[in-house]
Amino acid sequence: ARALEAAKLVQIDQLMDRKPAELSGGQQQRVAIARALVKQPRVLLMDEPLSALDDTTREKMQQLILNCHKETQNTILMVTHSVDEAIKMCDHIINLTWR
Repeated sequence: ARALEAAKLVQIDQLMDRKPAELSGGQQQRVAIARALVKQPRVLLMDEPLSALDDTTREKMQQLILNCHKETQNTILMVTHSVDEAIKMCDHIINLTWR
């Protein structure tokens, strides 16, 4: 039941009969998010989840992640090198510089 709920949240419930290799990059990313959500975490850690996606898919995934945050009230920590993406998606920005 939780798997179906998570799949619906990330809009892949109609694809649950397919294997990840049969899915597009954006769909595979949604599967990864749904798998994490099934475990009902309080914090999601994402390391550049949108970097390999084309611009159109990236924008859809940004909105999807924002919707997941709104729906689940989870804290999401997301690494991105795009200042525009960070500003568009965040409540707080942490800039870390390693030396």
